[in-house]
Amino acid sequence: VNNFTDLSPNLQAGLINLNYRGDLVGSPMTVGLIEAGKFEEAAVELLKHKEYLERKKKKSKGDSVTKRLEFVAELLKKEV
Repeated sequence: VNNFTDLSPNLQAGLINLNYRGDLVGSPMTVGLIEAGKFEEAAVELLKHKEYLERKKKKSKGDSVTKRLEFVAELLKKEV
């Protein structure tokens, strides 16, 4: 994310977590939207993550993958 240092500390932490877990690698569109400052669209795109969708179909409760992605999607929506 080229504009990483311009983002809020909370969003930076969330993106570091996603990157560490490999969630950003599979979503270059999300990264592009973040870099373009289109945070609402990035939040929507982030939740198109394959593993997220599969786990939501199974209705896995308390699932760390879905919680992590939803948390960062909310951070993206709050970014100004």
